[in-house]
Parts: sequence; structure tokens; C-alpha cells
Amino acid sequence: MAKGESLASSDCCWGGSLHEKGIAHCDLKPENIAIGENCCVKLVDFGQAVDVTDEIPNLQNPRGTMPFIPPEVMCLSSEWDPIACDMWQVGVILFEMLCGNDSFVHFMDWRGKDLMSLDQLQQCAEELAAHFDESTKASTLTKVSSLCRESLPASAMELLTCMLELKPKRRLHAKDVESILGC
Repeated sequence: MAKGESLASSDCCWGGSLHEKGIAHCDLKPENIAIGENCCVKLVDFGQAVDVTDEIPNLQNPRGTMPFIPPEVMCLSSEWDPIACDMWQVGVILFEMLCGNDSFVHFMDWRGKDLMSLDQLQQCAEELAAHFDESTKASTLTKVSSLCRESLPASAMELLTCMLELKPKRRLHAKDVESILGC
């Protein structure tokens, strides 16, 4: 799919079918989600997309846009998984939908940092690991819940817990999210 193309939700259930079609977007963020006619949701800007039916390329540079980049991509880890990358990004988008615009940056205390500096990315990955490690994740998500405009439904907390998982192999897949949401 070319950079200027979009994929309508009628063609594809938000991410599940996109992934089933062998495509990982790798730069999901609010700016790349467009609302068209009849409230049709479209994903745009597939410039970072990866064809997951082929061999997954090694990361030479981070893919995506801060603060939506998952920690393994920040570190250029060989264990990165493009589909898991999308799921982390959807988790950060959900975080911001629940808590407000730029809330993830505020929560992580990244205001004023040059978030695309390679020097900063390593530090940001370490900070994510400190917040979302198994031993600290529950207290982190309790803090997140207190920041939200309204009390979080259990399903939203479950989604955040499973999407903002440090280990890419343990993150939810789109089909799991659809199941939790009842899609």
C-alpha cells in the first residue's frame, strides 16, 4: 500500500483484517486516523508499513512517531514484531482517548524532551520499562486510572494492561481486542 493510500474501515475492521491481510502499519497515531463520510474510519500514511508475509526487516532506525513508538522499537531490538508494534501504538492512542491529548507524554514526564533524538529514545525505553514492568504495571495503571476523565471500565483497563505490555510476544492481537470489545 502506497504512502498516500488509505484503508477504509468498511474494507477492514480497524486492525484485525489489516493484520490478516499481512500489513502492519507501524505508525499508528491520531494524525493517521481519518474520519470520512458517514463516520467511516480510515487509516492513512502507510509509509512505515511492513508486509508481515515477508521476512521482517531488521530495524536500522526507529519506525513510527513518539510517543507512540514501543520500547523495543526505540531500542532497535531484533525482537521487534510489527504487529505487536501496532498494538502498543493502539494502547497509547487508547490511553490518550481516556486521559486527554498528550496525556502519555505528561504521564511519562517527557515534556520538553527531543523525543526523536536517538539519545533520548534509549532513555525513554528505560523509563517505559520502569513504568510497565510486571512488578510496577499495576500501580502504574492505577495512576493512569486516576488521570482519566471518568472512571475506567474494566474492559478499558484490561485493554491497556495487555496493549502496554513490554514483551511484544505477550501483547494482544487485534482479534483479541475485537473479542474484548465485542466486535
